[in-house]
Amino acid sequence: MAAALAVDCIPLRPPSDGWEANYLLWIRVFITMFIVSIGLALQVHGLVTRNSISNIAALGISIGSAATYVAVSITSAALIKFPIPFGYVLMVGPYISIFAVFTVFTIGFPVLANSPELRTQLLSQGMIIATQGLVAVAYPIFSAVFIRLTGIQQTIFVLVMPMIKFITKQIIARTVTRIHEYVGPIVVLSVDVFNVYYIAICMQATTSMLTTAIIIVSDSFHVFLALRDIFRQKKVKNPNQDGRSVCAKTTNYLTDLKVSIESGFKASQTSAGLARRVRILSPFPLQLSVQSKALLDGLKPGKLQPSSLNQLSWRSVQSFPVEDSPSEAAIETHHNLAKVPTKVIAKRQVSPAHWITRARTKVFDINSFGWKSKRTLAPSAAMVAKALNHEAQETVVVSLRTLFHSEYVLLAEYIEFILPMLYSLYLAALYHLPVAAYYPHTASMTDAKLKATVVSIFIFSVIEFAAFVGLLVLLKRKFGYSPLHQLAFVLEMQFCTVQGHLIVWNFYILHLTLAHYGVDFNAPFQ
Repeated sequence: MAAALAVDCIPLRPPSDGWEANYLLWIRVFITMFIVSIGLALQVHGLVTRNSISNIAALGISIGSAATYVAVSITSAALIKFPIPFGYVLMVGPYISIFAVFTVFTIGFPVLANSPELRTQLLSQGMIIATQGLVAVAYPIFSAVFIRLTGIQQTIFVLVMPMIKFITKQIIARTVTRIHEYVGPIVVLSVDVFNVYYIAICMQATTSMLTTAIIIVSDSFHVFLALRDIFRQKKVKNPNQDGRSVCAKTTNYLTDLKVSIESGFKASQTSAGLARRVRILSPFPLQLSVQSKALLDGLKPGKLQPSSLNQLSWRSVQSFPVEDSPSEAAIETHHNLAKVPTKVIAKRQVSPAHWITRARTKVFDINSFGWKSKRTLAPSAAMVAKALNHEAQETVVVSLRTLFHSEYVLLAEYIEFILPMLYSLYLAALYHLPVAAYYPHTASMTDAKLKATVVSIFIFSVIEFAAFVGLLVLLKRKFGYSPLHQLAFVLEMQFCTVQGHLIVWNFYILHLTLAHYGVDFNAPFQ
């Protein structure tokens, strides 16, 4: 956000002076798109095979993409019109194509031809970026309609925002299903970041306090639903606690979960026909204790064949139960780069069926008023063991699902209180810059209006912060450890993904309405 504000310090000429007189604008566009390209390169780097894109290569991709974007923009302005109507939005598609071409050429066709895994990863990342492009187009359309409405119309139309948020989340979640650990951060940082900024923008444009209240309440409703899902998860049992629930008796959710995982994996090695699977390899290296590494080494179904560093795969190793869906979490593990296989095929265990034995029991015959011997069906020891194994597996699956939901809602709430707070500071600083005259929300803003806007956005941030603190307290009671550690784990371990998304969306959203970019929300209605 500080970088976005620094770019706004570049002086500009009025758009009416033409594209030639605004040479500083094109320098600004180059800097902006260079930084955005760095953000996209970080996203790609976090999801593909290690060392596929070096720092020098990422720099080359960013410079090439930014320069080409500026050249296309200048050509369009010279041939069509300046500023190009909604040019900043319409150029999203061409820019994604430009970035993709430079990325492919930088990696090289021979490397892609010899690495099916890398091709699959790049295709998945391309789908993610393309889906984010749809989000980048959807919200400006919403803004164009919202700004034209007044009073009660805005109050009614604001109810559309949760629908847009839900639909876009579903689309992105389905796109990133196969990359497991990245589902939560990508969905939150693709949709929630956009949504938070547009809530702030709508709060600037709204003329009704009721509309502001509805915006705040509707945005907080999903937290209630997420918490309900977390606390409605059935209580899991530690096999070493004689049926006592983890939630009721333990002081740390993870302590009993480790025991359940060990029990479940041991059971999976002796039972047949397991229906669920849990991954035990993480797509990124983790710093774990000696005890944790020993535990995870013991969970591996067999010795893994070593592979080279440039063949690192984020595909999962499957050993026992969990369906492939965005709501199913994986067991995060350490990553020894020299020992990670490029592809591990999960083998179905096959063994003879367990026959039901017949046992003789004594029953009372009411007709003869005496005891008779009767053959009855009784489960075999193998069947009892299989049932117990299934219970142990269910324990792990339920626990991991709950932890996944916790991670997701923590990250979402963190974004929703920190971004409005920073945006209010950004808006206050932007108001005092010469470029403020070219942003519609600051061009006619007075000191009193600025104060009222900053206060309303800051109040929204304080409310979200209170919700975040309440969430920490509730999850602390649920799990027995500080949820801040779980949030910090995501922000640290997935640094490239987090920063990459924040860079892209900050620059795109904060600069979207600059007059020189042609995004005039009043134009479609004139």
